[in-house]
Parts: sequence; structure tokens; C-alpha cells
Amino acid sequence: MLAVKYRPQTFADVCGQNVTIQILKNEMCNPQQVYLFIGNSGVGKTTIARIFAKMITNDTPLEIDAASNNSVDDIKAVMEFATTQPLFGDFRVIILDEVQILSKAAWDSMLKFLEEPPPRTIIMLCTTEPHKVPTTIFSRAESFKLSPVSKDEIFQRLIYILQQENITRYEEIAIDYIARLAEGSLRTAISMLEKCIHYSRTLSFENVMAVLGYIELEQLFTLTGYVFSNDKKGIIDTVEQIYNQGKDLNQFIKQYRMFVLDCLQYYILGRGQANEFNQNDLYRLLEILLTVELKEVNPKNTILAVLLLYDRTK
Repeated sequence: MLAVKYRPQTFADVCGQNVTIQILKNEMCNPQQVYLFIGNSGVGKTTIARIFAKMITNDTPLEIDAASNNSVDDIKAVMEFATTQPLFGDFRVIILDEVQILSKAAWDSMLKFLEEPPPRTIIMLCTTEPHKVPTTIFSRAESFKLSPVSKDEIFQRLIYILQQENITRYEEIAIDYIARLAEGSLRTAISMLEKCIHYSRTLSFENVMAVLGYIELEQLFTLTGYVFSNDKKGIIDTVEQIYNQGKDLNQFIKQYRMFVLDCLQYYILGRGQANEFNQNDLYRLLEILLTVELKEVNPKNTILAVLLLYDRTK
């Protein structure tokens, strides 16, 4: 997998997060005992924790996926391991990923441990949902909020990967589209790039659109018109048509968000077809679309529910 192959091994390889990285560099000789890395998927939380762990100790850190090890017994086992002396380095480092999944009993057990962690033990917590982390953890940890990776940084990283893979036939507009569609997640962008490469090593805009399920702009204009006019049959028919075309609905939601944002920008600048929509309607639709997460078995129902329940009068 390209995402694994090109995972950063040093801070110099990390895209963005310059403030966080500089602080961690300055703390190398005197690290905190508890760190909390917060950010969306694919922005570098676990990668930064791994690199920092490697910089402060020669010992191999213990890395735990809390999504599958979230019981109180799991956490007690981790905390027991944390009391052992490091074999080679100065510190025993434990990285807990996706900690928002931990059960209440597991959090209670960890909180007791973090009140007075063993000397030479460093705990690094990573989460995509900080609101699910007990507030008492924040008072015991040094927290870092990682920002989404910028489109330009993602674009440059994708170009670098293409060069390393000796892929020379690509259109920049196609790579730019992947960078935009990734919405700040470098890992997502690399995964999409790899999927496109598997389809064809000629990364034309047409080929990338074919792989990523590009929705025609006219179809998006039509759907938006149905939403704003409360044409429920039109909404259902259009979403069904997109679904029956075999489009990836997760990619559809991302493209639709990009489309509405573009409409807002064009509206403000007084350009193009977007002027047929009301600015406030566009703002509200974008706000709603930003909350959509397609995690259930039938994402089509989520999309329909959001669009059918849209109320422009609110």
C-alpha cells in the first residue's frame, strides 16, 4: 500500500503540523508524561506519535488500537506493562490510538493511573473525537490539535509519490481534484491515488473521474434545485439515479460539499450559474452536508434523509 510505503519516518517528512512538531522537538530532552493528539483521520496523529517515540527512546513503543482493545481489562494490562522498565531506551512509550472508543470503566482505570504515572513512562493518546475524551484527561495531558492538511501540501505530496513511482503521465488537474476530494486527509488522498493508479498509470482527468465516481455538474445543479424547491420526488429520483450508476456515495458527499462551496464562492463573486441559488440557502445546505457521516450499512438512506428534511425556512 502506498500509504504505508510513504508513511513519514521523520518530522521532516510530515506534511503540515509545523507548530506541533516544533514544540515536540523542543521537548525531546524533557518530554511530558502524557500527550493527547487530536485531529481528523489521516492528518498524522499516530505518525507523529511514532516519530516522537522513536526520537526519545531506542525502545520499541507499545502501540494499542483502542477500537479493539477498549475494555477495562485491556487497559489494566496496558497500565501494568507501563510499570515495567524499558529494555533499551530512557523511556517506556505507549501509544493508544482511537481512545474515544474506550469504555467508561476503562477511562476510570486510566485516570487513576494518570494521576501518578510511573517515572520514565510516556503515554500518547490519539483521537478523532475529543468530545468523547473525559475532561479530566485534558488537565493531565499536553494536547495538540492537528489541522487538516492543506490542499497544496497534499498535492505536492501526491506529485512526489508519482515521481518516486516513476509515473510521468498525469494531468495536474486530476491530481488537484484528488487533493481537494481528500478534504484534508493525506492518507485518504494517497489511497485514492493508488486506486487510480491501479486503474491506469495514465492519470488523466477522465481516468481519475471514472475511478472516483465523478458526478456531472449538471446533475448536482439539478439536485440542488430540487432541494431548494422542496421537490421530494426530484430528490429521490436523482439520488436513486446516482446510486444506480454505481457511484461511491462517500465520494458523492465529498464532491457535493465541494460543489456547494464553489457555488457560494461564485455567488459572492457574481459569476456563473450559481447565481440562481440563494446565498443563505447555500450556506445552510453546506452546513448540513458538513455534518453527514456515512457509516451505516445503507448510506443512501442517510443522504436521502438529510436532503428530504432540509428546511430552507429555518
